Amino acid sequence: MKRKVLLLSWLAIASPAVGESVTLEASNAKFMADVVLNDRLTVRALVDLGATTVIICERMARLLGLPRGEEIVLRTVGERLTAHRTHVNVIRIGSIELDAVNAVILGDDRCDEVLLGMSFLRRLHLTMEGDKLVLRLDGAKPTGNNVKN
Repeated sequence: MKRKVLLLSWLAIASPAVGESVTLEASNAKFMADVVLNDRLTVRALVDLGATTVIICERMARLLGLPRGEEIVLRTVGERLTAHRTHVNVIRIGSIELDAVNAVILGDDRCDEVLLGMSFLRRLHLTMEGDKLVLRLDGAKPTGNNVKN
């Protein structure tokens, strides 16, 4: 009996993110959420199912000390924008936390909010329920080591 209790205790510790979920309600046809970046900065972010990656404004990247990597060109509907690759060690939205998330840094003249794009969202199970978007982390906590962005 003691062995069963120890095993159950170990399972509870080993799977901290099983079944975690966050429900977002649309406001003006947009899904917004408070996210915490690197356990240091809480920002309001637009959840953008059409964005390939997480986009962070230059001033926020500086506050977080994010590395500026390779220069890249982002293609939007009407223009091409220069940005820099980076990564965020931890992004948390509600009870969901993912580590090693690829992102890009966009100049402040073209950026006024964080976009939470697919480099974060593809690691979750997404469900639309009317005007609600449910983000769910099913199973073990994913890491960036096994995800291609």
